[in-house]
Amino acid sequence: MAEKTPIVTDKSPREPNEGSVLPVRRGRVESVDIYEIKDTELDILETGSPMNTQLNFAIFLLTVAVATTVTLFSAEFKNQVIEIAFIVATIVGFVLGTYFLIIYMKNRKSTKSICSRIRERISITGTTATKSTHMPSQAKNNKDQY
Repeated sequence: MAEKTPIVTDKSPREPNEGSVLPVRRGRVESVDIYEIKDTELDILETGSPMNTQLNFAIFLLTVAVATTVTLFSAEFKNQVIEIAFIVATIVGFVLGTYFLIIYMKNRKSTKSICSRIRERISITGTTATKSTHMPSQAKNNKDQY
């Protein structure tokens, strides 16, 4: 169940009232899992965000390639330069789109394997985990601790 504990705040530049009471609701949890990670794992997880950009480029380039392929087969070009431009756009779209898709799939697998390796640490050491020195019964006696 949630506990309501009022917190008295100091004067804030946003709030002209001098000491307003801010109600805080807190729900207790039975346990908290803490995962420790290495620097190399953190570096791999940090580079996870460019994966989305690679996927976006892959989707864009493959879409352009399919659209220009359909255009090449369905249209008659009076100017040969425009036809060559469409052929180049088709080839570049397929090649780069496939390249970005392969890189995305490779990075996605490595990020998933890192996350599963980190999660396995809790299941391996879960039986020998040490308990915190702070017991929930102490929290009931001292409400100001949180």
